[in-house]
Amino acid sequence: MDKLYSVLIFAAGALVGSVVTWKLVKDKYERIADEEIESVKETFGQKFEPESHDEEFAGPYADVVKDCGYSTDEDEEDDDDWFEYPEEDDEDEEGGEFMRDPYLIKPEEFGQHEQYQQLELTYYADGVLANEWDKIVDNPDELLGEKFRDWFGLYEDDATYIRDDAKMTDYEVLRDPRTYREVCGDPEEDDG
Repeated sequence: MDKLYSVLIFAAGALVGSVVTWKLVKDKYERIADEEIESVKETFGQKFEPESHDEEFAGPYADVVKDCGYSTDEDEEDDDDWFEYPEEDDEDEEGGEFMRDPYLIKPEEFGQHEQYQQLELTYYADGVLANEWDKIVDNPDELLGEKFRDWFGLYEDDATYIRDDAKMTDYEVLRDPRTYREVCGDPEEDDG
């Protein structure tokens, strides 16, 4: 009977010790969880207020500028002095709205519009612009605008991103330090 009594006292002690440990651990981790929940509530409970844009901006492309994410705030204008908005073209043949020239976009804006096709072009050191299949683009200034060469290095050293709303196309233009001939051979050999 002594052994049975010892076993029962040992079991009761273990049970009491387990219950006390469980209660202490439970209280500690509930307190930690409550603190984390309050922290998350505080962080996400703050009202999100987007950047304000100057509603008085009255450029010819005010709506497009805002849609493309360019800021029109006076304070930020100084940072974007390098960018000139394109001039309006003549009316299209059907007398419709004015068409835009291609314009520079930020790298993260490339491919944002699902309905726009995305093309990759390569601009070689000898001034040749080629498409993905190494076919020479005859009129790069008409396709990308006359200033596209100046846009390298504004966001990335060897790439520039251009959008043409009229053609619903985004262009990724990669600069290659080699010449077209070094990479693709003589273009006149392909014609013959």
